[in-house]
Amino acid sequence: QGKETNQTIGETPLRHLVYRVQPLPESMRRFVWDFGQLKPETEKLYIEQLVKHFLECTISISNVEPHLRQVTDVLAASQAFMRQKQDECSFVSIRDVKRTLSVAKWFYEMHEILKPLLDDARIRLSGSLWKLTRKRVSLLATSIVLALGVCYHARLQDRHSYRNCVYKILRLAPLALAGGPEVIENEIRLCQEVFLDQMKLPPGIGRSRALCENVFMMVVCINLQIPLFLVGKPGSSKNLAKDIIKATMRDAENKSTLFRQLKQVQVLSYQCSKKSTAPSIIKLFQSAERIQETHDSNAFTACVVLDEVGLAEDSPHMPLKALHPLLDEGTRAVGYSENSEEAVSSRLGSRHEATAYAIDTIRRKPTNEPELCTDVAEILAQSKTITKASFLGLSNWALDPAKMNRGVLVNRGIPVEDDLIECSRGICSGDRNAQQLLRPSFRGLAKAYLRAYHSQDSEKECYGLRDFYSLVKLLYSGCLRYGEAPSWPQLEYAVKRNFGIQNNYCIQAFRDCFPHLALGYHTQSLTSSMEFIRDNLSPQGDEACDSRYLLLLTENNAALQILRQEILTSDEPEIIYGSCFRRDQEYTDACQQLRRIKVCMATGRTVILLNLDKVYEGLYDVLNQYYVHHKGRRFVDMGLGSDRVTCQVHRDFRVIIIAEQKHVNEKFPIALISRLEKHYLSMTSVLSASQITSSKQLSAWARSLETPSTDRRQGDSDSHLAEVFMGYHKDTADTIVMTVENEVGKKDEKTSQQEYDRRVFTKAYSFLLQIATPETFVCRRASEHFKQVQNAYFHDQEHFSLAKYLKNLQKESHNMSGLLVQVATRSRGMPSMPQQQILEKQLKRQVTVTSLGDYDTEREFSIKCSNFYCSSDSNPGYLLIHCDSLYYSQEMLSFVVHIIQEEKRAVSQRERGRSLGNVVIVIYVPRENDSLFSTMIRSAWRYVYIDDVYRDPKRAVSVSKVMGCTISSVIGKANSMLQSELERQTAGSITESMVCSEAAIDVETVLLESVHTAVSRIDDPEQQSNRRINNVLFLIDRSRNHDPVSKSFVAVLVDRVVTLLKAEENRGGTERASLWVQSTGMDTLKLQAGGTFSEALWREVIRAVTPLLSEIIAYIDVDNNLEVALNASVYVQSLWLDFFSASGITPLKHEDFSSLEHRTLRDRVPVASYGFGGHHFTALFPFSCRVKSRVDDMLSEAASQARQRVKDTSGQLTIKSVKLEILRRIFDKSDIGVLLHKLVTKSPGDSKSLIRDYLNDFVHMVYNPVSEDPKSEIQMVFMALENEITSNQRLDIPSIHSIFQDIQHFVDSLQRMLSYGIRLGNRFLAQQLIKRCQTETPSGMVLDAMCATLLSSSCCPVPAKDFSDWPSCKQWLKKVQFCRLTV
Repeated sequence: QGKETNQTIGETPLRHLVYRVQPLPESMRRFVWDFGQLKPETEKLYIEQLVKHFLECTISISNVEPHLRQVTDVLAASQAFMRQKQDECSFVSIRDVKRTLSVAKWFYEMHEILKPLLDDARIRLSGSLWKLTRKRVSLLATSIVLALGVCYHARLQDRHSYRNCVYKILRLAPLALAGGPEVIENEIRLCQEVFLDQMKLPPGIGRSRALCENVFMMVVCINLQIPLFLVGKPGSSKNLAKDIIKATMRDAENKSTLFRQLKQVQVLSYQCSKKSTAPSIIKLFQSAERIQETHDSNAFTACVVLDEVGLAEDSPHMPLKALHPLLDEGTRAVGYSENSEEAVSSRLGSRHEATAYAIDTIRRKPTNEPELCTDVAEILAQSKTITKASFLGLSNWALDPAKMNRGVLVNRGIPVEDDLIECSRGICSGDRNAQQLLRPSFRGLAKAYLRAYHSQDSEKECYGLRDFYSLVKLLYSGCLRYGEAPSWPQLEYAVKRNFGIQNNYCIQAFRDCFPHLALGYHTQSLTSSMEFIRDNLSPQGDEACDSRYLLLLTENNAALQILRQEILTSDEPEIIYGSCFRRDQEYTDACQQLRRIKVCMATGRTVILLNLDKVYEGLYDVLNQYYVHHKGRRFVDMGLGSDRVTCQVHRDFRVIIIAEQKHVNEKFPIALISRLEKHYLSMTSVLSASQITSSKQLSAWARSLETPSTDRRQGDSDSHLAEVFMGYHKDTADTIVMTVENEVGKKDEKTSQQEYDRRVFTKAYSFLLQIATPETFVCRRASEHFKQVQNAYFHDQEHFSLAKYLKNLQKESHNMSGLLVQVATRSRGMPSMPQQQILEKQLKRQVTVTSLGDYDTEREFSIKCSNFYCSSDSNPGYLLIHCDSLYYSQEMLSFVVHIIQEEKRAVSQRERGRSLGNVVIVIYVPRENDSLFSTMIRSAWRYVYIDDVYRDPKRAVSVSKVMGCTISSVIGKANSMLQSELERQTAGSITESMVCSEAAIDVETVLLESVHTAVSRIDDPEQQSNRRINNVLFLIDRSRNHDPVSKSFVAVLVDRVVTLLKAEENRGGTERASLWVQSTGMDTLKLQAGGTFSEALWREVIRAVTPLLSEIIAYIDVDNNLEVALNASVYVQSLWLDFFSASGITPLKHEDFSSLEHRTLRDRVPVASYGFGGHHFTALFPFSCRVKSRVDDMLSEAASQARQRVKDTSGQLTIKSVKLEILRRIFDKSDIGVLLHKLVTKSPGDSKSLIRDYLNDFVHMVYNPVSEDPKSEIQMVFMALENEITSNQRLDIPSIHSIFQDIQHFVDSLQRMLSYGIRLGNRFLAQQLIKRCQTETPSGMVLDAMCATLLSSSCCPVPAKDFSDWPSCKQWLKKVQFCRLTV
C-alpha cells in the first residue's frame, strides 16, 4: 500500500500524491490555473447521461426511467464510497463510470455463453462453504454486479462495507437483487470460478481465491482493452495468472468453449527496473499496436505486460510518465515514431523542456478532429476509433493514483487462512493419497505461517507466500516418497529449509500449531545450512521439480570459496561476476551477462551469480520456475525491458545467487528475495569440530594482541582487531584454519590429533601474523610467548620492505612461478622509475607496475593479465597492481582477484608446463579505513602487511624492542611485574636485576619524575606542597629499598594511575591511544625535544601520567591522609593500602576530574576538606571521610529495614536496637568490615585505638569548633560521644554512626548555643563548658544541657548594669530572646 512506503514528503507518503513531476519553470507559473473537481451533483448529471446512453442505445431495454435512476444511484454511491477511503482507492473519476458501463455491456452480451456455465457451476458448488443464491437474478442485475466487482469491488481490501453500501440500492426494484449483501460476493466468485474452470491448470497449482480473481480480472480487462493494475505482495499469484492467461489465450485451437468466444491474446512483456526509460516503454506499445493493426480487433488483441512496474516508478528518469497518454489514447497520443526515440528521450529527460514537449504534442492533433464534442455518443464513438493495445501492470506496491486511475486496480491483500488451505489443497492435487495424508495439516500450516509472517519486520518481508508454497511442496514430496504423514523432524526440516535455520520464532510458531507432532522432540541443532544447500543442489525423486533456486547470504564473500571447496567439488560451475569497472555499467554489459546465463540454462550447467544486481530483474521469470513444456523440453522467457527471448531450460540447470547479507537487506527488492530459497552461509557452518577449536584458539590469540586501551565493547571486537590485523573480520580465523589445513593435508595415522592440531595452529598463527601491523609490536611488554611472536614478526618475517619480502619468497620456493600475493600497506603512491629499477635490481627479475585506475572495462584489465601471463619466460617477472581502497570498494577488489585467477587458470590449461609470472596486488589502506577494508583470504594467495612498500634502506629504522600498546598497558604490565616481585621476593626466587631486565618501564622512576609537576598542579590553600612531595618521595624511596609497605603503595598507586589512563584513553579514542608511539615518531617537535625516540616516548609517558597523578595525590591526601601511611603502625599502614586499592572504598573516576565543557582534565586540582564547616584537620584513621560516606549509606539502608522489622513485630522491638543490629550485620559483610576484621585478627590492640581514631575523625566531620581552643572543644565532644556510646554499646564504627544519628540534635543544639554565646558577647562560654567537663565527667551526651545552664546563667540581670537606662534594658531583653530561642 502507499502508506507502507518510506518515501515521504513531510508526513505524506509519496505514493499518495497524484503526480510525481519535475518543478515547473518560472516562466510558465503565471499560466497555472486550478480547475478544481466536479461537485457531486454535477458528477451525478454526467453519470446519468452515460447510464441513459447505456440503457437506451447499448442494451436497448424497455422501461428505462426506473433503471436509469437505480443504476445512476449505484454508480454515484460507489464513487462517493471510494472517495471516503484513505488510501489509493479514494482516487476515482468519470473514467471509472465509463469502464463500469463498458464491462456491464460486455457481460450483458456474453450472457448466452456464460449462462449455462454459471448454472452448471451453481449446481456443482452448491455444497461449498460459501452459499449461492437459488433465486433467479435478472440479466441486467447480474451484469451490473459483475461490472461493479471488476471496477470497484476488486480494488478494495475491506470489501464487506462496500457490498453493504451498494446492496441497499440494488435490492430495490426494478433490479430487486435479493439474498443480502453476500449475494454480490457469491455472484462475483461464481463467475471467477467459471473462468478458471475453463482453463487447463498445470499440476500442483492451488486454486486460491487470489488466482481466481487475478485470472478473471485479466480476462475481462484484456478483452475489453481496459488497463489493469494488479498490486499485491510477492507470491499473490500475479505472474502465475499472467502465465496461465498467456498459455490459454494464445492459440484458438487449444481453448475451451468459453475462450473460443474470447479474443486471442499475444503478450508482449517488459521487465521494469530502475534503469527503465520512457522511449523503451513507448516502443513496446508501438510494437503491440502494430501487431494489433494487422489482426481483427474483434478476435485478437496484443497485451503489453509491465512486470514489476513499481521498480520503474523509483527510476530518476520517471519512465512511467509515458503511461499517461499511452493508456488513454495509445502511441498516437505522444506522437511517437521509430525515428523519434532520441527526441522523446531528450525531451522527457529535460526538466525545463518537459512542459514544452507536452504543449507540442497537444498541438500535433489530427486536423480532422473536431474541436469540441458535446454529445456523449460522439465522445464514445471517437474513443472507438483509437487502436490501443491491452495493458497489464504487475507491481508489489501501489503506484501513484494518476496512473492507476487510468485503469482498473486490483488490490491483493494478505491471504486469509482458508485461502492458504485451498492453495495447499491445490498444490497437493497431483496424488490423492498423498493429499489425504497431508490434508489434516493444512490448517495448522496456514495458522503457523500467518503467525510467523506477521512477526517479521514489515519494512523488509524476507519470507512470504512463495516460502509457504515451497514448504507445502516439500512436505508433499515427502508424503509421495515415504507414503506416510509428515513427522515433526520432517516438518521442522521443511520449516528450516524454507524459513531459515535461525528463524526460531517461526519454528516455535509451527511447534505451537503442531503440539501433537512436536511432543517429545526438541529443536534440532545439528542440521546446518550446508545440508540444506546439498539437498537443494542434489534433490531426490519428486523433489527435483520443487527445489527453488538458491540465494546464499554471506559475509566477507565466504560463500563462493565454501561452495567450490565443499559442495561443488566434482562439477565446475560457471561463475559470473558482475563487473565493477566504470565503463561496464551499461545495458550492453547486462545483456552479455544474460547471454552467458542462457548458455548455462541450455547446457544444464550450474551458474553462480555475484554482484549482478543489474541482471537479476531479467531473471524473474526464470526464478519463478513456471515453464512452458513442448515436446518434453522446458522453456521460459528471460530478458531486460522489452528485449526478451524464450530460452530452453535443462533439467540439471541450477542458479545460485551469492550476496552479502547487508547488501541483500539494503538493496535487494522483495520480489527477488521471495523467489529464492534463502540460506546463510559462513565459514563457521563448514568447519569441523577440530577446526572450530583451532579457530577459537586463533581468535583468542588474535585478541590477546589487542592493545589494553582498546575499547572492547560488545559486538565491536572485530573492528578493533582490524586495527591490529589488516582487514581482520569475524571469518578471518575460520578461513585461515581451513586454508592452512588444505595446505598441511589430512592427518595421517602416525600423527596424533594433538600434534596435528599444534601444527595447524602454528602455521595458522604465522599466517595471521603476516597481516599484522607493526603498531601491534611497539612499546608493549608481554610473556615469553609474545617474545617469540615478536621475534617471528620482526626477524622471521618481513614487514618493512616489499623487495625483501619477495626475496624471502624466492628463497623459500625454488620454482618462483605463478605466485599470487596481496600486500596491504599504509604507504601511498606508485614507485618512481628509479625505485622500480632498484626493485628490479634487487629481485633480479622484470617488474611491471600498473594501477587499477588505468582500466575502464573488465576486458581491458583481463587483456593486461592475459598478456602478462602469456609473456612470461623461464625467469618469470612480477606484475604489481596498485589499488587504493579509498576509491575502490570491497566488491571491486574481489572482482579483480577473480579476474586474475580466471586468467591464470585459462593460460595454465592452454599452455601446460609454462612458467607463469607472479602477480602482486598492492592495496593502500588509509588508517581511517581500517574497519572498511577486509582481507578476503583465498587459497593459493599469500597475504602480508608491508609498512612501507618501497622502503629506502638508508632511512631504515629498526623497531624491535618495543611493543605497540597504549601507555596504560605499558605501565600496567610493568606494575604487574612489580607486584609479582613483591610476592616472589619473600621466597628469594627473584632478584632486582631480573625484574629490571623484564620490565618494560620502571614505574618507580615514572612516579619520581612526575611527582613534582603533579603536586605543582594542586591548589593548596595551606601551602603543604613540600609535605606532599616529601611524603610521596619518601614512600617511593623506601620502595626502592624493598620496603614491602612502600612497594605495595607504589603498586597500588600505579594501578590507580593505569585505571584512570584507561578511562582517558577510552574517552579519547582507542585507535588514537594505540598509535601514541607512531604519533610521537611523526611529531617533529617531540622528537626534537626528546633527542631520541625513546626519550620522546618517555616524555610522552610522563606527560600522560602527571595530571592523573596530581588528581590521585590530591584525592588520597584529603585531611592529610598520607600521614597515616607514613607514621602509623605496620598493620594500620596495611589497612591504609587495602583501602587505597579497593575501588569501592576509594572510587577514582576519570569523569570526576575532567571538564564537562572541553572533556579534558582540569588544569588545576583543588584539595577538598571534609571537616564540618570546612575546617581543616589531620586524619588519624585511613580514608576516614570515605568510610564515613559508605557507612552513612549503610545506616540509611539499616534504618529502612529496621522500620519494616518493627512494623512486622507489632512494636515489640525498638527501632534503635534493631537498627544497630542490622547496621552491624551489613557493615561486617561490607569490604570495609572485612578489612577491619582482618586487622582485628592480626592486631587487636591496634584495632581498639584505631576505632578511637575514627571517632576523632568522625567528630571533626560532624562538628565545627567555634571557640578559640578548637582542639579542646573537639576533645570535649569526643569524650561526651564516646561516653554516650560505651554506656550502652561497645565502641565500633556502626555504633558510632547509629548512636550519633539518635543524638545528633543534641550536638546541633550544643553548637548552636555556643555560636549564640559568641554572638551575645560571651567569648568564654566554650572555655567554661570545657572546664566544667574536666571537673565533672559527663555520663553521656548532656553537653547541650550543661551549655544551656551556662548560657541561662549568663542572662541573669545585673541591675546596676542592665537596668541603668532604657537602651541597656533593650540590650538585656535582646540577649534573653536569643537565649530563649536556643534553650
